[in-house]
Amino acid sequence: MVSEKANRSNAAGNDNMVDELTNDIANISSDVKYSTGIQLVYTGLLMSKYADLVLSRLNLNVPRIILIFTLIMHGGSLKSRDLARLTFRSKQNVSVIIEGLYKNGLVSKQSDPKDHRSSKIVVTRKGLDLARTSYPIILEVFTSSFSAIDEKRIQDFKLNLKDIRKTLYKQFDEFAAGKVLFNGRTKNT
Repeated sequence: MVSEKANRSNAAGNDNMVDELTNDIANISSDVKYSTGIQLVYTGLLMSKYADLVLSRLNLNVPRIILIFTLIMHGGSLKSRDLARLTFRSKQNVSVIIEGLYKNGLVSKQSDPKDHRSSKIVVTRKGLDLARTSYPIILEVFTSSFSAIDEKRIQDFKLNLKDIRKTLYKQFDEFAAGKVLFNGRTKNT
């Protein structure tokens, strides 16, 4: 059995580790790029949660509407693996979302004429109607989020986001291909 003294010593050691980690995080947080990245992630999560709350009144959520809009933006049909790639979701997660959309009649599944082993996910008329109905609501959610910012700052922000996405796509591809390890180190360094 572990003695009470050993438990107290362990707890004190953990407290020291927590204090050290807290200080490390506080120091890192003062870095502008880090803190901006965290703020961007938190803001995205908050915007997504707000959009989910509003969309829940239409029996929708952000992942479902993103899949429907992605289908529409790509001609109305895609293979599920392409939907996963385009929405940065796992194939399993996309399959679950598709099943719900299918049950609600918002998408259908059709054999791929080029590859009979796979099928395409096709947005239905009901899905198109729902997208048309939900679009103004989503637009309002997003535009109201920027209501306190003037047009010039929004345009600058969009340009900055475009640059960030460009960098992230490059880093994502390099990391996925195994060319770059964490912290930008290559396999040779």
